[in-house]
Amino acid sequence: AASDVYKRQTYDNQYLDLVEDILNNGEVNPCRTGNNTLVKLNRVLTHDLAEGFPILTFRPLPFKGCRVELECFLMGNTDKKYYQDRGCQYWNSWANPKIADPKDKEAQFKERDLGPIYGYQWVAFNAPYKRYDVDNKHLGINQIKRVVDTLKVNPYDRRLIVNAWNPSQEDQMALPPCVYVFQFNYVGGRLHITVNQRSCDLILGVPTDFQFYSLLLHLMAQTVGMVPGTVTLNLCNCHIYDNHVELVKDNLMKWRKEQFDLPKLILEPEANVFNFRYEMAKLDNYQHGDKVTFPIAV
Repeated sequence: AASDVYKRQTYDNQYLDLVEDILNNGEVNPCRTGNNTLVKLNRVLTHDLAEGFPILTFRPLPFKGCRVELECFLMGNTDKKYYQDRGCQYWNSWANPKIADPKDKEAQFKERDLGPIYGYQWVAFNAPYKRYDVDNKHLGINQIKRVVDTLKVNPYDRRLIVNAWNPSQEDQMALPPCVYVFQFNYVGGRLHITVNQRSCDLILGVPTDFQFYSLLLHLMAQTVGMVPGTVTLNLCNCHIYDNHVELVKDNLMKWRKEQFDLPKLILEPEANVFNFRYEMAKLDNYQHGDKVTFPIAV
């Protein structure tokens, strides 16, 4: 049953505090999608993984999509079909703009090539990019491997950084990265992650991003034999799209009252950042409220 958590600083309430602040105090900004947004700058969400896996409980969120996306990013995979075949539909409406005209939505939908997006930069930074079926990853910098190697010999290093922002290849990316850099820190006997995000869709994007980087931290900690600590998202442009506002307002009080204890993440013991497949992770005892469907802004 839902707990009486309205006044407690649960993960859900921390998120809802930010949503409510934007609804009440956000500035109206136009957007490339044609929707207006309510915007607040420079907010922070943080969660200690010892308290459970941070997935919203007042409404259900899919977990499979972010697991598949993490699998693909850690592989540097840029083939949209690979994502789709495994149940991740996040990238359906986008493609490499040098191959499919961004104004031609049908062409973007049909094209498989995503360009050198997030994961390509993670594991092959600045490697020359041709197409999804041309493997040049060995010509780039594997930033994930560098983090793992450094953690094993110097865990207190303050340069455990993975950068996804690459202006020299941005014109080939289906979308430039919203999360442009993240950093690991080993403090107090635990491994922590700090994530910097330039564009933060509070309703659809941020909750998924938070569980994505929480899963990554769990996986990195298991890879190097450490205990996972805190996940912190530094959110720059925090916004709510105008076509989400009324749905959020209609449900806010219900969401405050109907929350559940966080589930536990179960990772297969052999899973690491080099061999991860989405089936290796699952949530135990994920309870949640009723589904609410929000339109996506493309």
